[in-house]
Amino acid sequence: MVNSLPRFTLSVEEVDTKPSKDGKTPVIVSLQIGCSATCEEETGSKTKTPFGTASVLTCLSTGELVDYRRITVRALLREEKFFTVVVNLSKPSEVIEVHISPNDIAGLARTLSYKPFLSPDQYPVPDTRPVLKEEKEEIIDISSHNNSDNNLHRTRSGAGNHLAKTRPTNGVQTLSNGNYACNHRCKDKKDCHHRWSELIPPSY
Repeated sequence: MVNSLPRFTLSVEEVDTKPSKDGKTPVIVSLQIGCSATCEEETGSKTKTPFGTASVLTCLSTGELVDYRRITVRALLREEKFFTVVVNLSKPSEVIEVHISPNDIAGLARTLSYKPFLSPDQYPVPDTRPVLKEEKEEIIDISSHNNSDNNLHRTRSGAGNHLAKTRPTNGVQTLSNGNYACNHRCKDKKDCHHRWSELIPPSY
């Protein structure tokens, strides 16, 4: 049974490599990738086992996808298939990886890695400058602060200086002592000692 499962083969051949120009452009590598499969038919079996399709994935060691294609396993059993991919490399540490795996059978994947023979100075120069974020100038509306500061002002009387509060009445009765009319059942509205009557107008 195990011998009847397909075994895949990968091959990678470098077609062309263009180093970076002036350290600004990426390295361009053209590769010809070949893939095939072999399989031993079961003895005495009159029917062929359907193997479905296989996926061929080309990517970089950084995880960036380069190429993806799907081929029937029967086509790979008949002959080796070739195709060309173009890969851009920006770092000397990047490696090109080619993976092949059947979509219907697990455990038969193959992987092949390739790295061009180039010196580090043939790759683009990395930009190591820190990214500067634009600092937005915060605009503070000071008009509200000015209004709150004006709520307290100094008044002069014959006996001396004292602080008085100026507050909008909003249609609420203001007493002679500067307090708002009390909303409680006080006997003497002018002699009310409820703190709220000194700070905020009552709500009716």
